[in-house]
Amino acid sequence: MRAQSSIEFLSVYGFMFIVIAIVIAILAFITVSPLVYSPSQCNAFSGPYCAFVQLYSNSSGHFSLYTFVLTNTQSVPINITSFNVTVHGISSSSATCTPSYLVPGQSADCVAFFHSSPPLATYVQGFYYANATYCNSGLNGVFNSNCVFVKTNYSGSFATPAEPSLVIPVTMLALQGPKNVQLAPYSTVPILPNYQVIQSGFLSMNLSNKVFEYAFGTPDYIGNIYLGLKVAPFPNSVNSLNNYHVACGYPFNSTYSIFATTLYLTSPARLNVSIVTDNAMEVYYKPSTASSWASAFNGAAWHGQGATQYTNNGVVVGSGLYNLEILWSNICAPGVQVLKISNFSSSV
Repeated sequence: MRAQSSIEFLSVYGFMFIVIAIVIAILAFITVSPLVYSPSQCNAFSGPYCAFVQLYSNSSGHFSLYTFVLTNTQSVPINITSFNVTVHGISSSSATCTPSYLVPGQSADCVAFFHSSPPLATYVQGFYYANATYCNSGLNGVFNSNCVFVKTNYSGSFATPAEPSLVIPVTMLALQGPKNVQLAPYSTVPILPNYQVIQSGFLSMNLSNKVFEYAFGTPDYIGNIYLGLKVAPFPNSVNSLNNYHVACGYPFNSTYSIFATTLYLTSPARLNVSIVTDNAMEVYYKPSTASSWASAFNGAAWHGQGATQYTNNGVVVGSGLYNLEILWSNICAPGVQVLKISNFSSSV
């Protein structure tokens, strides 16, 4: 009789025990595998679209970097005047966006620094905030000096796991110059000329062996080696730069690109900056807390030329967040743009 009761008990409740065991196993697997079931999420409450978020946690240096890519999806230019991130009610110690001025479709690399390092794989949630102004008369108003900038605020939420490797988004903008303008005048600060925006996007990179580098060019240069780098086609998001769109005869015009990113240095350094360019190129940099820009070559590389190398081994920088912008113009096809920044021995 007892045996029969035991059999009846197992037949009635056995399936329930199996289901409970499966649920417990699944919960245990999820608990120890946060990266599998917790992908990064970023949601804009207002303003620019949040296209990317990453949390880099450096336990040895006891700091972390929260990196975002914000894309201006509005029909008017915006200027991000300040940026901040909060996690568990604590605000970032410093933060910046590069570039800060965004035409419609353009993206910014925004980075926030914290004096803390969440354990790797920890899923962190928080909010970002941006104070900005926008031009109420659109892009033409900016170039015609008819723009009235209106103050506004943007914000969003995010959730992302802490990772041991830092991703560096490089935002890119491709433009085409008007007829009869073969080369935009050199400027001591990175500016947006009155050119037509063709394409925009961003490319994820890293500091491989403490070196920030890339090499892009038109088909004539692909495969060539400069500064130890093999030239590749321009990325898909700005692949119009591969197709020249440049008139070498009358009426002259030119293509133009702006590559921008934000870098963090843990201590002062003396950087080596080298470029190879056909035609004009300049590298601009500044601490995020500064208002004035410096240039690596002071306009020496800003003119028509074949592939030519320029090097500055004395770019002295301090610690903290830095804004970096690289401007390039191809005034008559073909063209190449190569950059190598090294001696980051003191940085992440």
